[in-house]
Amino acid sequence: MSRIIKSHQVKAEAPKRLDAFPGAVEAPETADAITPFDPLQLEKEKLEELKQESSVILNETENMVLELLEKARADAKSIINDAQEESSVLRVKVYEEAASIRAQAKEEGYREGLKQAQEEIEADRQAALEQSQAIIEKARQTKLKTINSMERDIFQLVMAISKKVIAGEIATNPQVIINIVREAIDFLDKPENITVYVNPHDLENLLAASKNHELAEPGAKEAAIEVCPVDRIEAGGCVVESDIGRVDAKVETRSASVERALLEVVNDE
Repeated sequence: MSRIIKSHQVKAEAPKRLDAFPGAVEAPETADAITPFDPLQLEKEKLEELKQESSVILNETENMVLELLEKARADAKSIINDAQEESSVLRVKVYEEAASIRAQAKEEGYREGLKQAQEEIEADRQAALEQSQAIIEKARQTKLKTINSMERDIFQLVMAISKKVIAGEIATNPQVIINIVREAIDFLDKPENITVYVNPHDLENLLAASKNHELAEPGAKEAAIEVCPVDRIEAGGCVVESDIGRVDAKVETRSASVERALLEVVNDE
């Protein structure tokens, strides 16, 4: 069974924050101090698990690629060895036939017989050479076909790993969403009356950035910006609307664009 992870088997979700269960009954206090719930520590543990999982996937991917390449090399080597063996058999046969022809030439006439033998030997040699080249070319095509058949599976694994790495970066680096919103606003080319829709998780961070005038490119005039929370937008993504246009910079939209571009490269090759 294939150990390749298809892209539809990996579901990238926005980081979730675990809050204390609202209906939980508090345990009676004891003489020992009760360890307080630490959300930051939980986020760090989740990120560490994500990093470990990404490392496992990367190792498995590398091992899979090495195994497939090794198999392709072994198949090609086997075909080439078979070709060499067949060539050796043909050479032996040619030499045997040549010896027989030379013996016959002595009886029918040395010169005429030798000339005929040389012509037949050359013809057999050319046939053997052409057959060997055909077998070697077949081995090369088989190797290329094996490698090409791996490209899409490797591509899907790379996309799955990259989505997990991006999710981890978004969860731990608050500057990511600020940079994304700034680029989306700059793409609109001096817009006014801007509305930025983001995940509630990113709301506080963006409000602070807007207050500190961090959402405009250095030296650019910052327009009026309203930041609104929208649950259906994943953390790390946004939608920017203004009087002159709209920019969809959601995480899934950007990932789809990258995936399409990479698929075009794979298909062209």
